[in-house]
Amino acid sequence: MSLCSNYLRYLDFGLVTITSGVQYYIQGMVIKSMGPVIVTAFNPVRMIIVTALACIILSEQLFLG
Repeated sequence: MSLCSNYLRYLDFGLVTITSGVQYYIQGMVIKSMGPVIVTAFNPVRMIIVTALACIILSEQLFLG
């Protein structure tokens, strides 16, 4: 493996770690202030947001059905 690919792999793992930590922190704050029902209600909305961002940022095609 080249040095560049090792660096990118480390960067990806670091990015996943940071975003996961931020996500759990925000979930904890929302649960503390509004209750667990709000966090549970946004799970389906999260999938829609991820799909929309994948279409916009990664230029992926969206297939319905």
